[in-house]
Amino acid sequence: MSSDKPVPTKGEIEKKDDSADEKSGGRGRLSWILGWVALPGAVLGGLFGGGVLVGANFHDSWFTRAFVWVGELFF
Repeated sequence: MSSDKPVPTKGEIEKKDDSADEKSGGRGRLSWILGWVALPGAVLGGLFGGGVLVGANFHDSWFTRAFVWVGELFF
């Protein structure tokens, strides 16, 4: 039960490991930027922008008064 595949040399194995590290380095950086900068920034920006729009256009609504009331509890 022997296979016909050639046994890779140590140099070939090291080349494969180096190329895998180079490929994952860029992907890791991109996922870090998306996960820690872009996504939280978009969520916080959306919440802030939505609050500004609701507060400016519906300043006398129950929703805005509820946020003001909760804000006054803590600040």
